[in-house]
Amino acid sequence: QAEDGIRDFCLSRGLGDVYKRQLIKLFLQSVIGKFFILGITWSFSFQILSEIRHLIMDFGYGFDLTTTKVTGLIVIFGSFILTVLIYLLGRSLF
Repeated sequence: QAEDGIRDFCLSRGLGDVYKRQLIKLFLQSVIGKFFILGITWSFSFQILSEIRHLIMDFGYGFDLTTTKVTGLIVIFGSFILTVLIYLLGRSLF
């Protein structure tokens, strides 16, 4: 009997959960929510590309002035492109 109570507790969905999901969905569909998600996606994309750049530099490559400028621009523009691709992928899946 105790196991049934634990199972029911773990599987139950209260009205509060439905209300919270509706609020989150409403927020994510608003302009501010979309801006928030795009901002987080861009920051993660920028961080990933920047870490790859620094990993290459840890191996001893890319310390010339022109190379650092080019790879820096690749990180900046690549993060925007990656953000757009992730947005389009997510839009087509959901």
